[in-house]
Amino acid sequence: MSLFNPLVTVCCLSYNHGTHIRDCIDSISSQVYGNIEIIALDDGSTDNSVEELKRCSSASRFPLKILTQENTGCVGGNFNKLIANASGELICFISMDDRFVGDAISSKMSYFENDADTVFVANKLNNRIDAEGEYLCENESPIEWQEGIEFSPTELLELEYTTLGSFYIQGAIFNKKVIDEIYGFDEDQTGDDIVLRTKIFMWMIENGVDSCNVLDLSAVDYRIHDSNLHKNNVRQILIIHDWKKKFFPEREYPELFYIWLAHAVSNTFGLGRGESQEALLKIMGDLLKDGHLDYQQMLNLLKGTISTESIQTHIIGLPYIFCVEHKRYNFTREFLFKIFNYKLLKFLKCKRSQRSWCLYFCNFKLLSRTYTA
Repeated sequence: MSLFNPLVTVCCLSYNHGTHIRDCIDSISSQVYGNIEIIALDDGSTDNSVEELKRCSSASRFPLKILTQENTGCVGGNFNKLIANASGELICFISMDDRFVGDAISSKMSYFENDADTVFVANKLNNRIDAEGEYLCENESPIEWQEGIEFSPTELLELEYTTLGSFYIQGAIFNKKVIDEIYGFDEDQTGDDIVLRTKIFMWMIENGVDSCNVLDLSAVDYRIHDSNLHKNNVRQILIIHDWKKKFFPEREYPELFYIWLAHAVSNTFGLGRGESQEALLKIMGDLLKDGHLDYQQMLNLLKGTISTESIQTHIIGLPYIFCVEHKRYNFTREFLFKIFNYKLLKFLKCKRSQRSWCLYFCNFKLLSRTYTA
């Protein structure tokens, strides 16, 4: 590795970011560090993103390669495509609605120069900007970092688990050899940042490598707008649910997960969002089946969003089948068919009178059994 002037590949991902692409490219062109290549992937945008990328290409200080495709919505898969096209010995990532600060790359290079085994150098802090690029908050940390924490992979992995995050991968610089060894992002996972960090920490522990750094600096201006993925509460719950099952199957969910779950239930059921309700139900069914929550806890979650007068709980036929009779919200008949066998569905329909039945929670282990009146 050329430690004095290694090529850094900046992997940029865009989806309908046409308004912000020039700001992002300009922030890369303005970097103090001078040996950079830019690879940008547009994931089937419906706005002017591709045209804006082409306009920026001619004005960019650094070589800019543009990749286009039909929309996949798979963040991990899209970043993997960028990684496959990267030539740099070091690599970093950014969403094209965000932008780098001027020394985002140069502030990290000495660590790689001094230690060839450095796996990554990241940042504790970031800045938040509004849709127009005006600062809302500077040098903010997404989590509370404990004083005196050592940045060993073991401690970072535990921090990742308990706080459901550590540092943003945006603005961090990674040794590309390590990214290649862990096969990049997992395309079967909804999450991207938390999955990549977890895989890196686990790889470091397994291989006895502990060279990494997390700096008390900001590297990225993170743009807050209506399309931010982190605002999707149900998606965040799905990310943690899938991630925990894959990487920590024997551990209990961290306390923070249940706080997020309560928030997602409040936002989703309180506003009557059908598709999101169904996604949450499937996750809650897994939690019940695996013993992470019981029915009383589920009911307590609902009581915060639905008036007590409109809820009746019923144990019908099979033990641990839990239903809610609700006057306002209802799911489609097709969804009920997915959950119940035909005889149980028929039983429900004849018992409901003229009211709507809404299945909220059930123990999936029992669905193969047939109800007999």
